[in-house]
Amino acid sequence: MSRLFHWSGLNALSPLGESGQYVRILAYHRIVDDHADFPFDEDLVSASRDEFDKQLRFVKANFTVVPLGELDAAIQQDKPDERLCVLTFDDGFDDFYSNAFPLLKAHDLPATLFVATDLIGSKEIIWFDWVVKMLKENQGRLLSVNNGEFHEVVAKDTPRRMLDYLKAVPDHTRIETIGAIERAFGCAQPADGHPGSRMMTWPMLQEMSLDGMEIGSHTCSHPLLRRLDHDSLMHELLESKRCIERNLHVECRSFAYPVGGSSGFSRELMKSVADAGYLYACDYRGGVNYRHKLDRYALRRIHVERYVDYPYFCSRLCYPKLFSYFR
Repeated sequence: MSRLFHWSGLNALSPLGESGQYVRILAYHRIVDDHADFPFDEDLVSASRDEFDKQLRFVKANFTVVPLGELDAAIQQDKPDERLCVLTFDDGFDDFYSNAFPLLKAHDLPATLFVATDLIGSKEIIWFDWVVKMLKENQGRLLSVNNGEFHEVVAKDTPRRMLDYLKAVPDHTRIETIGAIERAFGCAQPADGHPGSRMMTWPMLQEMSLDGMEIGSHTCSHPLLRRLDHDSLMHELLESKRCIERNLHVECRSFAYPVGGSSGFSRELMKSVADAGYLYACDYRGGVNYRHKLDRYALRRIHVERYVDYPYFCSRLCYPKLFSYFR
């Protein structure tokens, strides 16, 4: 259907007045050109550089792009026909700096990056990528952890099931399970990390902050916040905010929940984010937001993933109520 809307010209005819009532927030993770034989989580690859460049051209031609932290100011200008759009990137992988940032600069467009501060400048492979890498390298071997609670011969789709399992257990169980996988397969994180899963550095973030990119928090260590006790939760929220403000000398206004689907946050968690001093928080439910009724600590996003071709991308932005709540 998206191709029909695109090639028939219906996307170009999308009514400005109706569309102006929505704020579209796009959710990206990684911009990677070649993800064949990708050793990490290929579901985090949002687009290639060429695809991203094409998407940016469409966004720039049809929308007013603002950083998330400036959303209120944009809405208060009271231009009801203005179609507002926010570009967000989760996690802080360094391919943003090498692949996405130059294109954003070329198109003079801002973006909001949500970074896990403990990993900035570190060579450590972030936990979910490390799990995927270990399992991909040990296909065909039996894995039995947590007294057989997760028990199967590792297959192509085991990494997805394991990640789903780790998102559903208490945080200490997540950490213990990753250790159990390491012991089962004799794995250890490489001292020099891996160039395919490396986070940005503070100098990179400083440069981009000065060039119009907004740096928001994605916690310190990317845990599942609903699985934490209150003290650990507030540490993740407060210390990541302080760390960004201390290193970049800017106010950190924006936050994104790690694993922010409907199971990744709650009204209680939203209150904690507000208490920590953030002005906005993005989850990972699909959809758009009404500009004059923002649920500012549960902002929905339009996912940009590798299966999203150009007609589908355009249709989701032009007709968000039709395309943006479903794959």
